[in-house]
Amino acid sequence: MVDLVITPANVRSEGGASLGEKTSGVALTAGQVLTLDTDATAILASDATVELARAIGIALQNVGAGQPIKYQSKGRINLGATLEVGKHYVLSAAGAIAPVDDIEPGNFATYLGWAESTSILRLQPLTATVAAAAAVV
Repeated sequence: MVDLVITPANVRSEGGASLGEKTSGVALTAGQVLTLDTDATAILASDATVELARAIGIALQNVGAGQPIKYQSKGRINLGATLEVGKHYVLSAAGAIAPVDDIEPGNFATYLGWAESTSILRLQPLTATVAAAAAVV
């Protein structure tokens, strides 16, 4: 998948969003997609397994392991990246975000949301429970 290039310093919630806070299980960077580990700490989500693909939201700050991490679970978010208006975006590998048309066979395609503008994603995660059978183009 071709992942978005996110500038962590530019990631921010755009008001009216659903926010949460967890303890980080690993070092995390603003703009990365998060999931929960078995001990309920926040770790990087991934499209590799259905368990890792259960996204809880997108990190809003940079933190080290064991620190509180604020994240956004729904609503408008500035990803600090250039988006294509109207395009839908999905979870990629290791907390990354990619356009929906870059899904590859075997990926668990967690839908993250659609681009309202060239910088704003309308975040509305939906986790797939089966792997993609073929590439999406």
